[in-house]
Amino acid sequence: MYKLIPTLETTHPEVFRSFLEANQRSSTFQSSFVLPVAYHLVEPSEIESMAATGNLWSRFDERYPHSGLLELSRVGFSDNGTQAAFYTSMRCGSLCGNGYFVIMERRLNSEWVIVQETPLWFS
Repeated sequence: MYKLIPTLETTHPEVFRSFLEANQRSSTFQSSFVLPVAYHLVEPSEIESMAATGNLWSRFDERYPHSGLLELSRVGFSDNGTQAAFYTSMRCGSLCGNGYFVIMERRLNSEWVIVQETPLWFS
């Protein structure tokens, strides 16, 4: 899927390579985000089990009513730590969702800002 975004490879080559390298290995996600809404980490095996029944979104809504599924990749960083790249998607049903590749930059005040969002898919 990431080969679909060649402009990112040419406009941000260092952070894009770091992103690809970071996502060649797996890791355990931790509940360390502070968000304005409650969230629950779901193991991929749980989603696979729901999907195996042929009716993922009915099963998902039964277990997690009025919610969606947010996916985040590992983050790739530039060598100097001022740029970051990651993939994110949000799914809320069989015909509801989107996926983006995001480039962020750290400003002088240490605040991270989005400098490029590339949509990869939507439904």
